[in-house]
Amino acid sequence: MKTIKKIIILLIIGSITMSACGKTITILSCQNNAGTDKILDVVTHIETGIMDVLFDSGHIVTSEETIVHENMEKKFNDIVYYYKTEKNVQYIVYIEFVFKTNDKKHSEYAGYNKLSEIYWKVIKIHNNTIIGEKRQNLGEKNVNFYNDVTECGKLGKLIGMDINTIIVNE
Repeated sequence: MKTIKKIIILLIIGSITMSACGKTITILSCQNNAGTDKILDVVTHIETGIMDVLFDSGHIVTSEETIVHENMEKKFNDIVYYYKTEKNVQYIVYIEFVFKTNDKKHSEYAGYNKLSEIYWKVIKIHNNTIIGEKRQNLGEKNVNFYNDVTECGKLGKLIGMDINTIIVNE
C-alpha cells in the first residue's frame, strides 16, 4: 500500500512539474530559394537538431511540413491562424533557411552547399507576439553541409539552445 501511495505522489508531482516547465511547440521550416521543390536534407537535419534540444528540455515538440512555396508568408499566416484557433500549441518557431543561388538552371541539389543564412523567430500563439528572433549569417564560414548529418545536427542544437532560452525565460 505504501508503494502505491508513493507512486501516486510521484505521478502527481511529475505532472505538476511538467505542466509548469514543458511547453507545446510547433516547428515550421521554410526553404527559401533552394532551387528545388524537394525538401533538402540539410533543412531536415538542422530541424531535427533543434527538435532534439527542445524535447530534451521537457517540451512537447511537433513540426509542420517544410514550406517550399514562393508564397511562404501567406502559408505561415494560415498556419498561425490554425494553431491560434486550435489552442493546443503555445509557441510556433518559424525557421527560414535562405540559400544563395546564382544559377537560374538549378540542379536538384543546387542549394546544399549554398546555405547562406538561417532566420528564426518564436511566436507566442495566443497573442501572436514575437518573443525572440535571430538572423544567423553563415557567410564564408559555411561548412560543407552536403550529407553531413553531424554538422547539421550541431548547428541545429545551437539554434535549439537559443530558442529554448527564449521560451524558458518568457
